[in-house]
Amino acid sequence: KLAKEERERVRRTTGYTRRQAAAIAMNAEYVLGKYNPLDRKRQLDEKTRQAVRSAHRRLHRAALLSQQGVEHIPEEGGAKLRAYVSAVDGTIQPYSLTIPGSYDPVVPWPLIVTLHGHGWYRPFQGHPAPANVGAFCLAPTGRGATDYRELGEQDVLRCIAEVKRDFHIDDDRVYVRGGSMGGTGAWHLGTHYADQFAGILPVCGNADNRAWTKRWGWNREFPGRFDGLRHWIQEGHTSRAFAMNLLNLPAYVIHGSGDVIVPPEHSRQMVAELRALGAPVEYREFPDKGHGGLPGHAVDQGLG
Repeated sequence: KLAKEERERVRRTTGYTRRQAAAIAMNAEYVLGKYNPLDRKRQLDEKTRQAVRSAHRRLHRAALLSQQGVEHIPEEGGAKLRAYVSAVDGTIQPYSLTIPGSYDPVVPWPLIVTLHGHGWYRPFQGHPAPANVGAFCLAPTGRGATDYRELGEQDVLRCIAEVKRDFHIDDDRVYVRGGSMGGTGAWHLGTHYADQFAGILPVCGNADNRAWTKRWGWNREFPGRFDGLRHWIQEGHTSRAFAMNLLNLPAYVIHGSGDVIVPPEHSRQMVAELRALGAPVEYREFPDKGHGGLPGHAVDQGLG
């Protein structure tokens, strides 16, 4: 009921009140999806019941405060589930954010954008966002399995803008990272919006369509009068074709040599292109590692 009421309030309010209603609605739907308390066939244990009751009290209190015009409403601890209303289709889009405990609005803070991997169109992907004591951490949903293109791309940019509006973020210290589809997104956003980031950290990401051809024979040659057009369209969908845009954007790249989901040729060929251009790039390839199980210290070194 609360989620339905807040969605209705989204439709008839504006400004910060609308944003509050959107966030409350998303939080209520997240609780319903996580605990499924309305399933009559499911018996909830006492711990789960307490969690649902606590969430209901918190969200009900937030809704009342919002209706009374309170601008700053207490949020849940840890990663905070927030939302915005899309200007494209009017839908409510969630995102996850962790705020450093020592945040001081007097000074600008870095922002790390973490892009989730492929999860089809499950809701609330990316939540909870990771935490970093020295930076804000943002995890957009990216409209699901979009490779962070088109609507997914716009979602990430809008989420960054939302965080910058609410907090003192250093424009020169915004970083984007991700693994698998998130790595693909890091390549794509970095090559297309290089001026908005200070560095990218793609892990096992798709970066060069030619890698599919080399490994599995995809996108084979079919000579014909539209061959040039086909190549032009394919090039427009590969980050390697836009490698020149990374001349002043550092890239820290990680891949496993045994990856059979996103072949390492993606990273190898993209890195080779960047090195030929003289772009700042560092590459870490781990022998016999697959699409997962890469050493955690490798990512930590990249973030450092």
